Amino acid sequence: MVILTTYNIGFAQKSNTVSSRWALGVGGGWYGMPEEIMSKLVYESPALRGSTYFLKLSYEEGTKSFISTVFQLSFVYEKMSGSGIWRYKKNWDSIKGSIDLTQYLMSISTIFNFFNNLPLNPYFGIGLGLGKLDIFVKGQLVKDIEIEEQDEIGLYIPVLYIPIGLRLKVYDLFEIKVETGFQNGFYMGGILSIYL
Repeated sequence: MVILTTYNIGFAQKSNTVSSRWALGVGGGWYGMPEEIMSKLVYESPALRGSTYFLKLSYEEGTKSFISTVFQLSFVYEKMSGSGIWRYKKNWDSIKGSIDLTQYLMSISTIFNFFNNLPLNPYFGIGLGLGKLDIFVKGQLVKDIEIEEQDEIGLYIPVLYIPIGLRLKVYDLFEIKVETGFQNGFYMGGILSIYL
């Protein structure tokens, strides 16, 4: 209790000297696209699961306020895979096999930090951007399993980014985030950001 109180006092004194700041963050975690989302991109596909990695540059205003606002630029790389029935369009032949998807995303978002006067605070945000999907499918035709087939598809798609998380600030040095949310799929991960 004494240690936490001392830390809060020290944090408050330190934060009073800063009203805005830049931060550079890196992170990663788990990522998945359910069938319902994939069906919006292609005619038929199984759910895909994999990993996500990101680089984030952010500018925070109102660091001394109860609520601070962060403007964030994100670059994201995601690699996913799955297996099952795949069909790009309705008039295409169905393929049963493995699906690999690589996704490159860039988004601009606004993040709102609540209870910002505490070292540990929740946050919520929303952002928009643009993404590039590269999809590779290999397997057998459903109508004739003797025939091997493969598809390679490239798509440009809009990005909707909705993060929810907890942020731990360590004085004016760095912050650690545990974040989940939606980014054209569902994800959960961690972010380490250094104040510039």
